[in-house]
Amino acid sequence: MAYPIPEAENSAEAAFSKSYSSMGTFQKHRGRLLLERVEVADGATVLDLGCGTGAMIRDLQKAVGASGRVIGIDPDAWRLQLARAGIDQEAAAVRFIEAVATDLRGVADETVDLVFSNYVLHWVLDIPAMLAELFRVLRPGGQFVCKCVGDPIPETVEMFSLVPGGAKVASERTFLTDAQWRHHFTNSGLSLEWIDRVAALVDFPDLNTAFSWLASSSNGGFDPAKLDTADRQWLEAKYAAQVTFSINEVEFLLTKPAGINQRP
Repeated sequence: MAYPIPEAENSAEAAFSKSYSSMGTFQKHRGRLLLERVEVADGATVLDLGCGTGAMIRDLQKAVGASGRVIGIDPDAWRLQLARAGIDQEAAAVRFIEAVATDLRGVADETVDLVFSNYVLHWVLDIPAMLAELFRVLRPGGQFVCKCVGDPIPETVEMFSLVPGGAKVASERTFLTDAQWRHHFTNSGLSLEWIDRVAALVDFPDLNTAFSWLASSSNGGFDPAKLDTADRQWLEAKYAAQVTFSINEVEFLLTKPAGINQRP
């Protein structure tokens, strides 16, 4: 079943803002499904890796209970500012840190019970370095649960290819086979509990909304203003009705073995 994205307003700024928050709604929906697959103990410390504007922060606050703690990590200061504004002041304590996945400075060794990451890892180019940091911050017995885009999205590859420099931007993501993921997991010292592939569909009501999401998710790497008139008309004809993106997700759960303090 496709997950609908609300229609954008006419102005470019309104379409940009609405598509960003709407895609956040889709990602929150997917994140909640992921969170249901793990057990979170009351009082736990959970790290939201790539928390963005905080779509999942309240869910994580609820999961850890009033005595728990949530740490939001994101490299973008503007998104962290929005995330801070959306926390539940009456629930678990939340701390936000501006950092990248491969350098979790500010997070002490073996202080995290669960690392949660939703729709982020396809942007992380150095997976071994990221896993090394997660091994460092996780307590023995701690877990890392993740959902990300597993393969290039055909519709976005097509659209990126039509703007100058778009193909390069589209290629700067990490898409691995299950065997490649397993290889990285083995070398990280973290134990794989399960890995799954899940199909998801996202419906946009029109091209402008889809374009706005592509622009926001790529930090401006996709600029619809740079489309040739002929290419834009071709896309408008091809997607005359609803625009649907077909997403192949990969999700997995890793555990840091109890009694293991050093990576192999």
